[in-house]
Amino acid sequence: MKNNYNPDWGKIDALLKANCSGIEIANYLGIHKDTIYRACVREKGMKWEDYSRSKKAVGKAMIRVKKFDLCMDGDKTMLIWESKQRLGETDKSYTETHAQITQVIPDNISECDAQSAAMIYEQLLNFKQKEEDDNDGGEKSADEE
Repeated sequence: MKNNYNPDWGKIDALLKANCSGIEIANYLGIHKDTIYRACVREKGMKWEDYSRSKKAVGKAMIRVKKFDLCMDGDKTMLIWESKQRLGETDKSYTETHAQITQVIPDNISECDAQSAAMIYEQLLNFKQKEEDDNDGGEKSADEE
């Protein structure tokens, strides 16, 4: 049986870089997955799994480079995201506010009387106002000046 399938490795490589599976690529090209797998062994001298893994790694690296370039170009959203992912930075408001709130709320809040509940509510409002002030950076609006 003669195999006359001539794979377009440029297209296959691009699809692998986009993280497509062998089955997805075969379906996209309108051929059986085994046809690509055999062509890979025949023409590339390696198993499909190894070839696929190496091209997908290139795609992953390309995304990392693009994200880094966006950061270096000043994309604030990407800078924040990368700072959280790579540098372990977090939004302080949740952890700090959570710690402050747990100090205010008694262990058994259901036994709290009305006066204590009102005091807790007022302290929570104060935490919220302080957080809003911190997020504004202390800048006054045009109305406040």
